[in-house]
Amino acid sequence: MTSELNRVSIRLTDTELEFLDAQAHRRRMPRSTLIKEAIASAVSPPAKKSIKHSVHLDSGKSTIDQAVTAVTRMFPDIARHRVEPIVCTVICAMAANKKKSK
Repeated sequence: MTSELNRVSIRLTDTELEFLDAQAHRRRMPRSTLIKEAIASAVSPPAKKSIKHSVHLDSGKSTIDQAVTAVTRMFPDIARHRVEPIVCTVICAMAANKKKSK
C-alpha cells in the first residue's frame, strides 16, 4: 500500500475560492487540508449510539410529557416537536389496546 497522494480537480467560483482561503487562513492550515477535512467529516459514517436503558414512567396526566422528555434525552439529535406526535400515537395505541383486552 503506497502513501502516494492523488490530485483531484474541482471548479469553484471566485467567491467560493475566497471563502475557502479565508477559512483556511483563519484555521491556520493549507486550503487543501481544509478541503480534505471537510470532505472526510461529510462522508464519514455517524458514530454509533450507545444503547440507552429503558425508562419507567409514572402513570397519569404527565405520562406523555415524561415520555417525550425521556426520548429527547435519549436522542438529542431529534427535535422535541418531531418526537411528540410519535410518542402520543404510541401511548394512545397502547391505551386503546389495553382497553380492548379488558
